[in-house]
Amino acid sequence: MRPALRHSFLRRRGATAVLAMLYLVLFSTLALGFYAATTTAVQVSHNDGQVSRAFLASESGLDFMRYHMARVSIPAYAPAGTVTTELANDLRDRLESTGNLPGLTVGASGTVIHIPAEPGKYIKLDAAGNAGFRATITDWPEQGKVVMKVVGRYGTTTVARAIQMDFTRVPKDSSVFDFAVASKGQIQMKKGSVTSLDPDKADEASMMSAMSTHPSILVTGGAIGGKLTIIKDDPSTPALESASVVMTGGSVAGQTNARQL
Repeated sequence: MRPALRHSFLRRRGATAVLAMLYLVLFSTLALGFYAATTTAVQVSHNDGQVSRAFLASESGLDFMRYHMARVSIPAYAPAGTVTTELANDLRDRLESTGNLPGLTVGASGTVIHIPAEPGKYIKLDAAGNAGFRATITDWPEQGKVVMKVVGRYGTTTVARAIQMDFTRVPKDSSVFDFAVASKGQIQMKKGSVTSLDPDKADEASMMSAMSTHPSILVTGGAIGGKLTIIKDDPSTPALESASVVMTGGSVAGQTNARQL
């Protein structure tokens, strides 16, 4: 009979401690990974927020400038080389000394207009001044168009976004033909009537005077079915008051008192 083999097991002390250390290192690595991923996600989200707000600032600035650009008027007789000056003067009248441009100016150099003219300054879009924009308008006479670039900014960082838009100079239709009577001088209405055949189009019987002195329109009798309008023939003249219309008789749009027009 051969003797049976016996297995002897050696006791290995500290195996549990080694496993615990391995798990501790593993969990520490995972925790650091989660921390790094969370921190990166927060920073990316913050950057995306800054970029989005800067883009919104540029869009707001573009809408603001489009509004004012649509209301400027360049004389038809202005030479090609003076378009920038005429445009800058109109924008100065509309923007300077207003709440939109407090303490800032509109500057022109060559064929380029800067709004604001001061370097590094922005038109504020909120009370805190976190969001703002600035615009650069360049005249290209050879192409007959004006290029406007609006740069939006948010916060104190250098995060900014820009939008560019082209404007083409086109003739502006005159409104003088919208009036039944249009005069550069004084208009006097003494008797008779100026009315529209269509009761639903009473405005067709309106009158306009471009006379800057008082009174521009004098109504002593008769009836005018439309409205009375006074415009400035000379841009340098002060704003006209409603007192430039004098009524001592007759009626205008059914009213017999100039203060009610």
